[in-house]
Amino acid sequence: MKFSSLKFMELYTKGKLSIDVRTSRLQSGNDIYDDILSCLEDIMDLVNDDDGWVVYGWGKQGVINDVVMLGNEANKEQTDNKVLSVHVSTHVVHLHPAHSDYRNPDSLRAKHLEDLKYDFSSL
Repeated sequence: MKFSSLKFMELYTKGKLSIDVRTSRLQSGNDIYDDILSCLEDIMDLVNDDDGWVVYGWGKQGVINDVVMLGNEANKEQTDNKVLSVHVSTHVVHLHPAHSDYRNPDSLRAKHLEDLKYDFSSL
């Protein structure tokens, strides 16, 4: 699964990203990219070892028209033969650490988490 929201990035980064930073500095294989990935992995390990994550989202199993799957190969005209798709698409809406201390900025857990975040203002 790929995440691309600002809210997700806030889980493992802090500080403002300057508009002067070139995208090439943040691409795979670059030291900065590797440092951000390392921070992400450290945070994931910390939270996974301490109650894990709460994930909110939804899933949907689609319906498709499929004459062949219903054994009607001879009848190729448009019919209303609907079967469930074998694939379920999922969409994560929100996630956060399960332990409530991570959401309390004054707690030791939240301070430790904050220390692990990659600081964009250092670029």
